[in-house]
Amino acid sequence: IYAIHGDHNLAYPGYVVLTFGLGHNPNDHGGHDFTKYANTPIARLNNGYGSQGTIPLPDYYEQFALRCANFVAASRGCSRWIVGNEPNMEIERPEGRPITPELYAACYVLCRSAIHAIPGHETDEVLLAAIAPWNIQTDYPGNPSGDWITYFQDVQFQVGTCDGFALHTYVREQTADSVVVNSRMDPPFNDYHSGFQAYTDWMKGILLQYRG
Repeated sequence: IYAIHGDHNLAYPGYVVLTFGLGHNPNDHGGHDFTKYANTPIARLNNGYGSQGTIPLPDYYEQFALRCANFVAASRGCSRWIVGNEPNMEIERPEGRPITPELYAACYVLCRSAIHAIPGHETDEVLLAAIAPWNIQTDYPGNPSGDWITYFQDVQFQVGTCDGFALHTYVREQTADSVVVNSRMDPPFNDYHSGFQAYTDWMKGILLQYRG
């Protein structure tokens, strides 16, 4: 499975992942032409970056959902949309306000509903944002350690239903061998992998209702 991040084309079949800072102006109807890519596109829909927040403050969730829907309606050639990015990371918080699973889920549900309401996009895959692996910056009642897998599962509990997941996992070195290294995290997270094999931790964290 081949893929590349950014405005590029692979020389062989695969995916291209693109990210967009849309803001939350419901009167903005700008879109993007994805038909120019030789590869299958996956679009990540952000409110913005840094202090703007990957999703906006809760007061603007409905406006953000409308902006996402406008973007989808005005775009061509894409049917997979990721709502936000790594909401458990400090650098993705709107004005520094933590994004709990409950808050992210509320935003996601609105965005998914708005996108599915667009004629021709009823069966689009609206994906849950990837949670940042190895990140403990967002703790909350029920997850005092900020466990990233628990955060991922709590989002699933809150949304009730979804079309799929974005999962982030990384190698520690730029070598092919590093993909299969089974090194673990330090306690208290020593049950989790510290490299690319962390994808198996995410898979185990998918609730039974979503498997298949």
